[in-house]
Amino acid sequence: MKKQHLYFHIGIPKTGSSALQGLLSFNAKTLTQCGAAYPFPESAATVSSGFCSGNLVHMVQKQATNDTDTDADPRHSTRQFEKIIRLGAAETSQDKVIFSSETLSERQFEQTGELFRNLMVDFDVTLIAFVRDVYDQSVSGWKHHAKLGWRVPVFGAHVSSVIESPLRVSYENLECLVSSGFDVRIINYDIHRKHIFSSLLHEIGLDSAKPQLRALTDRPSNASISYAQADQIVATDNHVGSALLKALLIRRHCAEPDPQPDPYFREIDRMLLGSLSQSLAALNGKLPTGEQLRTQLRDYDDSGLDTYRIDDLTPLLETVREAMEMERNRPPFKPHKLLPNGFDPLVYLLLNPDVAAAGVDPVEHYLGHGRFEWRQYSC
Repeated sequence: MKKQHLYFHIGIPKTGSSALQGLLSFNAKTLTQCGAAYPFPESAATVSSGFCSGNLVHMVQKQATNDTDTDADPRHSTRQFEKIIRLGAAETSQDKVIFSSETLSERQFEQTGELFRNLMVDFDVTLIAFVRDVYDQSVSGWKHHAKLGWRVPVFGAHVSSVIESPLRVSYENLECLVSSGFDVRIINYDIHRKHIFSSLLHEIGLDSAKPQLRALTDRPSNASISYAQADQIVATDNHVGSALLKALLIRRHCAEPDPQPDPYFREIDRMLLGSLSQSLAALNGKLPTGEQLRTQLRDYDDSGLDTYRIDDLTPLLETVREAMEMERNRPPFKPHKLLPNGFDPLVYLLLNPDVAAAGVDPVEHYLGHGRFEWRQYSC
């Protein structure tokens, strides 16, 4: 009997995973008509919000909540992942079944290896991962964390930390999967970023099906911020420590694009390339000629751009005044027993503008949706 073929998009952070997952959910019915199932698609509201996490994490999180294991972290629950995957495969008659999750790239090889070996007993398994220039990825990841309201250090210290954790784990995990004989397909995100969906479908073998895929017309723009704006958010957080001020500053910077280019620090790049040299070599062995990742330093250093102009202080000072006014007029708030410590309804609305625009009560939204989508509820 022919085995079902499971395709796993193991999303590396900052390689378009949320956009890709939104497209997968949005086109789930069309994909089924073309012979590939995408079980447990995320809701239209989640897709429209831009907070997609793929078709595994939200199911694992809900299962953990149903099991009253409210502290369960889906990134470490191999048993729950396998349970959801097998359930999704069993519920479809399609030969091809697609799953997507960034958390699969963040887990140690021992965990992912065990998961995929268990599945290979009953299924054919293919892993698909997008990779990108590690310096640009590090800058983008740091800016993204600052934009989300995470507590992050200055960029140089951030790079030192990611070398020892998420970025290194992601690339070393991929390296181990490649060297251990798993069927791994590597795609250079920098080259294919405008066509990530078609690139994924190509690896799944859906080119000939030519599905009439729909674009996400109502998905909000996922505004980026500049290095200078992220640096201001981080510095303000470190020196002031006001969650409300930080959230207001994030909202302002997301609404006001900054044309300043991001600086390039050669020494930081040297540290990244040196630390990940073995992984980069293994992944480049899977990439076609002309699409391999950069392993040499760039021939310039513009770290001198990492300076403040007097005009940079204007939005900060105006935002300080706005935060003071908002604190004075803050409405009373009675904490709910199911809310996490530190939940701030004003900050939640500022960090999740789609919720504010919908006029939804922040507590009700977080309890009904936000906690399953890993929404940020404080700074």
